[in-house]
Amino acid sequence: MSTSTMGDGEEPICDDLCSLAVLDEPSILANIERRYFKQLIYTYVGSILISVNPYRSLPSYYNDETIQKYRGKRLTDEQPHIYAIAEAAYHHMMVAEKDQSVLISGESGAGKTESTKLVLQYLAAVSGSGKDGGGRIHEQVLQCNPVLEAFGNAKTIRNDNSSRFGKFFDIRFSRGGHIVGATIAQYLLEKSRVVSQSTNERNYHIFYQLCAGHKDLPQGSTLHLRPASEFHYLSQSKCFTIDGVNDASELHTTRRCMGGIGISEDTQGKIWRVLAAVLHLGNVTFEDDQDAARVLALSEPALAHAATLLDVKTDALRHALMFRHIKAGGQTFKKPLSSKQATDTRDALSKALYGRLFEWLVDQINQSISNPAGYWHSIGVLDIFGFEIFEHNSLEQMMINYANEKLQQHYNSHVFKQEQAEYQAEGISLESVDFVDNQSCIDLIDKKPLGILSLLDEECKFPQATDGTFLAKIDTHHAKTSPQYTKPLRTTDQFSVKHFAGDVIYVVDGFLEKNKDEFGGDLAALMDSTTSGFVMDLFSASRLASLLSPSTDGMSSPRPTVPEVAEDSPEQARHDRPKGKRGANPRFKTMPKQGSPLDEVSEDVPSGGMVRVGSWGGRSSGVPTNVTVCAQFKLQLLSLMKMLGSTNPHYIRCIKPNDQKNPKMMDAKMLTNQLRYTGILGTIKIRRGGYPVRYQYEDFCQRYSVLQPSLAKKPIPAAKRVPMMLSALGMDRAVHKMGKTKIFFKDTATFEELEARRAKASWKAAAKIQALYRGYRVRRVYARVRQGALLLQRTMRSHCHRSRHIRLKEKALVLQRAIRKAVAIRELARLRAERERNEREMAQVKETAKAKEEAEARKTKDAAEAQAKEAAKAPKASPPSATAPKQAHHPQPTRSIETTHTQHPHTHTTPSFASSTSGKPTHTYKYQYKYSCQQCHGHDHQPTDSPSTADALPNHLRALVKGIMADFKKDLIQKLAAHSPEYSAVLASNHSPNVAGPKYQYKYQYLHPAPEGHPLPASTPSISTTNQKQPSQQPSTPVLVTHSSPSPSAS
Repeated sequence: MSTSTMGDGEEPICDDLCSLAVLDEPSILANIERRYFKQLIYTYVGSILISVNPYRSLPSYYNDETIQKYRGKRLTDEQPHIYAIAEAAYHHMMVAEKDQSVLISGESGAGKTESTKLVLQYLAAVSGSGKDGGGRIHEQVLQCNPVLEAFGNAKTIRNDNSSRFGKFFDIRFSRGGHIVGATIAQYLLEKSRVVSQSTNERNYHIFYQLCAGHKDLPQGSTLHLRPASEFHYLSQSKCFTIDGVNDASELHTTRRCMGGIGISEDTQGKIWRVLAAVLHLGNVTFEDDQDAARVLALSEPALAHAATLLDVKTDALRHALMFRHIKAGGQTFKKPLSSKQATDTRDALSKALYGRLFEWLVDQINQSISNPAGYWHSIGVLDIFGFEIFEHNSLEQMMINYANEKLQQHYNSHVFKQEQAEYQAEGISLESVDFVDNQSCIDLIDKKPLGILSLLDEECKFPQATDGTFLAKIDTHHAKTSPQYTKPLRTTDQFSVKHFAGDVIYVVDGFLEKNKDEFGGDLAALMDSTTSGFVMDLFSASRLASLLSPSTDGMSSPRPTVPEVAEDSPEQARHDRPKGKRGANPRFKTMPKQGSPLDEVSEDVPSGGMVRVGSWGGRSSGVPTNVTVCAQFKLQLLSLMKMLGSTNPHYIRCIKPNDQKNPKMMDAKMLTNQLRYTGILGTIKIRRGGYPVRYQYEDFCQRYSVLQPSLAKKPIPAAKRVPMMLSALGMDRAVHKMGKTKIFFKDTATFEELEARRAKASWKAAAKIQALYRGYRVRRVYARVRQGALLLQRTMRSHCHRSRHIRLKEKALVLQRAIRKAVAIRELARLRAERERNEREMAQVKETAKAKEEAEARKTKDAAEAQAKEAAKAPKASPPSATAPKQAHHPQPTRSIETTHTQHPHTHTTPSFASSTSGKPTHTYKYQYKYSCQQCHGHDHQPTDSPSTADALPNHLRALVKGIMADFKKDLIQKLAAHSPEYSAVLASNHSPNVAGPKYQYKYQYLHPAPEGHPLPASTPSISTTNQKQPSQQPSTPVLVTHSSPSPSAS
């Protein structure tokens, strides 16, 4: 624990009062005072924090840097601070896995509300909302405070921002430590402040904010508001402002926060209408007119405005305020009220409207910030009204002080009673510490059947009971038997109770009326007649169910946003109401059956089977069954104490330094009284001499076995293993005690040292586990990556090989085409050269044949001339006889053969004679012979198919033709074989002109002079062969073949 040093000659300033060298009241007061004037407003008493109200703003004390400074730190690592307590609660929740609570207590004006906001601020900052969180829940939790403060806080004599209700924030966390939701439970709103305030006090903040900033509202003109000084409910105390507070600006903040928690602008407008109606109701005044009250003429506008804002008829509102209907003997009587009674009825309606509105608002906040998905653990923050002692103390102060008595009892039980009882049970000797035990005071107030609150509930059942009869009854039962009760002398309406914080005198005037908190049947009927769905919802039966629930949640299933209330459909609000006789009101219910929430506090409910619920009342065919204010509050307080008992508490004791709100003043007497009755002095003694940290042996072994893993493996009982572990760890025996089932440590420093060593060992073990796991995970990842890489490599290699093969194939095809082209070009060149050679050879053959033919012609001519000469010289022969047959005289012909070949355009240059089945064209040749003779009278004989047609010739030509054809065939084969080897092969296999294959046409004529009587034809025919289908593109190449044979006569 750190200690701040002072100058020379001054005592050191201790952060923890338990570490003071001299432990007495003067030393404690001096240490706190020195710290206060050095702006060190926080001090530790062990794990309990003392917070002194500085009455000034300390912005550097609560910024983000300070939050980060205390985040994750132990309680003693830094200077005392409220953030350290919040961090301790959060850390213990995460480590111990148990619900925590932060209990903030102190007098009114000690700074409880601000401390609550700081704890919530720290929890929201360090936890936030992660992936398992609830989105903006941590922001909405912070936005709840301005709304609740505006509607539930007011200026009092001691505090400018005093909470006039108790609230418990239950902040819920996920396993990851993130805020996932929250709920708020409210306790005992001071509704009497709505209609009256003491001097220098104010009504609730929201009324002054609305009056100052209503012009900025969309519906501001319809509210008919004026300055706060012109409204009776706001002007009684003559206090309208607070120093340093701008109410118009605060209204803007309130509206923004209401929007943040899901309340829409339209719903806000309906809230402003109800608040404005309450203010206008306060301006409705009455005067007595004979035996009945009537509304003053000046109040008629206020009455009309209130009726308009509540959506009821003006006459109906006037009638409900001025008359009361009473049932007696099966008949209903109409009773006029006096001006005082009418004023009380008006105030009852105003308090009911505001009370229902506040409950509705808390309900909507819970629906907005709750999380239906559930939570892991929670941290509760209690901000409840402080102990109050005023000049005039009524029923509200009694219940507030009763709640503080219960909280003080919880503190004493946790710090003192349980401590001493546990030491005795474990056999540890400890000096007894005296403390103020308030159990007798609590019995005086709530013990059955004669406690003050029980007697008050009993008196409320009697129609003729008064505040005087109630006071007489408690005097009878407690004046002589209870040391905590006294009756002041010379008074007839007061009694005194000795509380743990001092004696308080209560005035009984109005006790019964406030406890009944009746809402008359006429007012209930008036609210039934409203056409506003929102107002009708405020008075619906669902408000009763939420009020009677003992749960701290106090809520049904949460919703993310607040639903719109249909202003123009009141039937929707009536939909769920039970039907009954005319005039029956659903707000009047009989007691819930067994199993309901009220069963838990059945002993606190008045006998007779019926109770009263504060603010619920009305007309019914039977007796009204309402729960009283006291019974309701006891129900809520019982639930709160039960919940606190199941958590690990952390205490913050708020101290008020003076009543003047002076930041430079310390009232030693006031400080001493607060330290005494809050139990701080006794806590210092028991913390200093006791053992605040303790563990079960099994829990200790399980938690700290990481420090001695060798001992953890041995089968040794926990009670024997713990001393061995402490000895091995080198712990001093003076700082701990061994009990029967637990080990106790002297101070938190030893515990924190163990925690630090455990955290270090756990970190090392965790690092090793992480390393092993990371290695395992990385190896798995590497194996998957390697497998994927191999697959990728195989795929890429296959792709590359295929691509390379395709490229090579394409290149090979290109190369083959180039080679084939080159070969074809070379072959073409060769064929062209061969053709040219053949053409030259054929030209030579032609020339040779022509020359030979010419030579033969000359020779023949010469022979003919020579023969003619010889004949001329020879003697003339005798003429032939007429009887001798004439022989045909045919001169010996010279046969001239001309062949023609034409290449098909789709074949190679070399002629081909393949059959048609090979895909190449077949060349068909025909031969034709033509001859003329004078004997046949010059007719040409042209057989068209084959030489075998010679058989059809005249007898005198048949032998001649056959001879010519035999010679011609032989000569043709020889000439064509010489022309081309291919022709030779074809003709050799197809030599017969009668078979399928080439066919030839022959033309021939006699070249010798025609014999007498047989002149030659005019033309000179020749024998030739031609292609049957000669293309027109290329000329044919003729080959001339000549052959001589003996004359027919010779043959």
